[in-house]
Amino acid sequence: MLRTTWRILFLVCLGFANRVVLAEGETNAVRRAEFLSAGGASYLIPLNDNTKPTIRVATGAGGPEWTQAQLEGATNRVEIGSRVVLKLDPGQSLDPFLADTGLSLARTVSSNLFILQAADSRSAIEAAEILAKQPGVAASYPVMRRPWGRRDLYARAPSDTLFDQQWHLENRTSGYRLAGPDLNVRAAWPFTRGEGVVVAVADDGFQLDHPELVNRARGAPHYNFYRNISNGGPASSSAAHATAVAGLIAAESDNLRGVAGVAPRSQLASWVIFGTSFFGGDAIASDEELMDMFQYALDRVAVQNHSWGSTSKVQLGLDALSDAGVSSAIMKGRNGKGAVLVRAGGNEREDLTNANDDGFASDPRVIAVAAGRKDGRACTYSSPGACVLVAAPSGDVADTDGDGVPDDEDPTAPDVLTTDRTGAAGQNASTVTGDYAGFNGTSASSPQVAGVAALILGANRNLTYRDVQQILIHSSRHFDLADPDVRLNGAGFRVSHNVGFGVPDAGFAVRLARAWPNRPPAESVTVTNNERQDIPDDALRLACAAPGIPGVLTSVRCLPTLGVHPDDPTATLPIVFVGLKNCPRTYVSDERNTTIRVSSSTTAPAVGAVTFAQLIVRGVPITDRDGDGLDDGWETKAFGHLSYGPKDDPDADGYNNAREQVMGSNPAQASEEFRLEFGELNASYWRLSGPFHKYDHVRGKGFFGQTRRERRAYPEVDL
Repeated sequence: MLRTTWRILFLVCLGFANRVVLAEGETNAVRRAEFLSAGGASYLIPLNDNTKPTIRVATGAGGPEWTQAQLEGATNRVEIGSRVVLKLDPGQSLDPFLADTGLSLARTVSSNLFILQAADSRSAIEAAEILAKQPGVAASYPVMRRPWGRRDLYARAPSDTLFDQQWHLENRTSGYRLAGPDLNVRAAWPFTRGEGVVVAVADDGFQLDHPELVNRARGAPHYNFYRNISNGGPASSSAAHATAVAGLIAAESDNLRGVAGVAPRSQLASWVIFGTSFFGGDAIASDEELMDMFQYALDRVAVQNHSWGSTSKVQLGLDALSDAGVSSAIMKGRNGKGAVLVRAGGNEREDLTNANDDGFASDPRVIAVAAGRKDGRACTYSSPGACVLVAAPSGDVADTDGDGVPDDEDPTAPDVLTTDRTGAAGQNASTVTGDYAGFNGTSASSPQVAGVAALILGANRNLTYRDVQQILIHSSRHFDLADPDVRLNGAGFRVSHNVGFGVPDAGFAVRLARAWPNRPPAESVTVTNNERQDIPDDALRLACAAPGIPGVLTSVRCLPTLGVHPDDPTATLPIVFVGLKNCPRTYVSDERNTTIRVSSSTTAPAVGAVTFAQLIVRGVPITDRDGDGLDDGWETKAFGHLSYGPKDDPDADGYNNAREQVMGSNPAQASEEFRLEFGELNASYWRLSGPFHKYDHVRGKGFFGQTRRERRAYPEVDL
């Protein structure tokens, strides 16, 4: 045990190497000191009479034995002791460095690493600074008690003053019971807060000097692609969108103010793609500039967030240049592992627009994100689509004046709280919370998933972009099981066009990421049919059947993306339209037989023909004689037969066979040991969780006329 302890101390002592000198122009309140250490950090030492460090602990023979200092640029504090760590370059002798320093040798750790004793903490600080300037010195700094602590399985609530209003991070009742969907970030934070992961915000430029963002933005690869300059600040005096987006990703945590981001120690790069058009009004960067944006700083940027999309009411495909940029990002980013691209799914549900109609969102290389309310339902504006992978919390809107047009925040579905531009440039004019504001739309959902992606990569840097996508799927949950669009797919996962696979659990995602094996590269199989088929006339119709329905309503003519043609005002009816014909469509399906139906929305004469249809299947090929989606060799090795299916969970550990196959775990042996985990929710409440079976209750709401109970195993359940 003693050997282990010294080995840890040895690694800690070697963990610092950056030259520092005494700073000029110090204030009368603090003294700035820098040492030769790997961290590259400066320390602010409080002064009580402009000359002596504040005494924090016991005093030595000549002064304080320990001095408290603050890590510059952070709220973390350290205690600086009366010993000095000195590391010399190979071949250097210790004796010349001890002359006239007042230091004595206390310990020899190795041939060139020593611990020296000073009279007191103040003397150690001064001596370490002097030695740091000497040639032949590799490291010189006082022994410190650093801001490290216990690694609990559930992080303590941060000190951010508005954290209790950030329901998207932790959604609990006043009695700290689970109240609905959230990202469960406190279960992820003990392992990672996104350290070392750079997230780019492609938007209108965020406020780089915002108190919550300044440390996260320092040194990041900012760029304005619209103007071709390196300044990533707001594109205009009214540009506030990116500042809200950035705060959701990585607002500083534990700084005794405001809000926290999902990945509060990740780094933020501001990529400006909006500006003012030559013809007046706002405009987005050209397709050439967007191509450059997608493939910018690929060696540094791990995650890209795109809270923007098509404003067209018709399909808008991915142009050739943007497609090349996306390809470069996922093929060359992160040294070939691929940048993770996260995109807002769209806010056009009420216009009957589908996320599939946006060529960016429907690209399978991109993570399309829907918006979900605090009560678990999809937001009324969130665009549905087969391309939607997951959802994240957001605010919803309501019609408060009865004119049929939403005009205010829905009080039952509040906005998510995030950073706002400071001062008059912000959206919130309050003198109390003026640096923060509510935010909604899929623009608010997308950055939260980008933050979860940063946490996933913070836990495992070796993951590919496809690994991140699959971890998000495996860690997501549905909260509105009464939604008639929710289906159990062939692999046993709940999925819908409204929220995809559900809302990710960041804690579970990080747990999966830490043990996740890289998936094999995807392969493509293409089947093409070149047989020409005329498009039938007037065939896109809504068929209605009900007792006593008038004959004229049994078949109602439709227009693409515009819904039903009513002669008189009628109630809004749910209708699914799969899109137009002028760009590639992406669908996720586990159906064995797929039929493509195309029709014209007009009367005679015919308006065209289908000249070819192409099916592209991307995935990992397996041997699957029984057609259940499980590799026959894996099944035979695990069970000795092919009787089980992908939804089965023979070991009852909460991981079905589809997940066990992907993770390479044994489906006949529980992957999760039985354990109870305690975590502090606050000063009055503790969290007890463990792997249990529980029942999901699905109450009848309109489409379901009964209540059903489903027995499921969960790797982690709050008790």
